[in-house]
Amino acid sequence: MAEFCLECLNRINETKEPAIKYIMSEELNLCEGCGQWKRTVSMYRLSYWLWKLRFIIAPFKFIGIAIYITIKLPWVLWQVYRERKNKKDIQ
Repeated sequence: MAEFCLECLNRINETKEPAIKYIMSEELNLCEGCGQWKRTVSMYRLSYWLWKLRFIIAPFKFIGIAIYITIKLPWVLWQVYRERKNKKDIQ
């Protein structure tokens, strides 16, 4: 895998991406673009856009959790009721 520093990666792709969009290496590696020892880009940060849109996504998450609890709670209560009823029938 090719290892490039952020500056060389931006120069190759002709972009101006910030460092927050990438996960950088902890140690210094030899950049294959400029030949200097720098922290290189390890991978693209997949959750970058989720982090940017977290305030838009959060209400949908809360609504989804509320719907899940409203559906799941009666089902769990029904299962508990059925188990207790089966125990009484057996005895």
